Amino acid sequence: MSVPVSLRTDFTGLQLRALAKQSKDASFARRLLAVAEIFDGAARIGCVGLQTIRDWVLRFNAEGPEGLKDGKAPGHNPPCSRTSTGALLPRRSRTAPSKTRRSGPRR
Repeated sequence: MSVPVSLRTDFTGLQLRALAKQSKDASFARRLLAVAEIFDGAARIGCVGLQTIRDWVLRFNAEGPEGLKDGKAPGHNPPCSRTSTGALLPRRSRTAPSKTRRSGPRR
């Protein structure tokens, strides 16, 4: 069984709703409203699992409302660095490209 997590006390549900109303980021506003509902004692918030809400509460407690904003995903590391890919690519010729005659109408 999981351990209950308490909320910060420096914000109220009303303040979080005001922040959500001002936000232009839908995900951020949704998280703020979910945490505001928890302040008001709601047991379930539509289509969001309890683990997700717990994670949001932990982020809110650690960083305040800013912790509920979407962060940049770390992504994957490229298999080669820029310096090693340069060694794999052929060297470009320093001469001008040859002018070949094209058949067909000019554009």
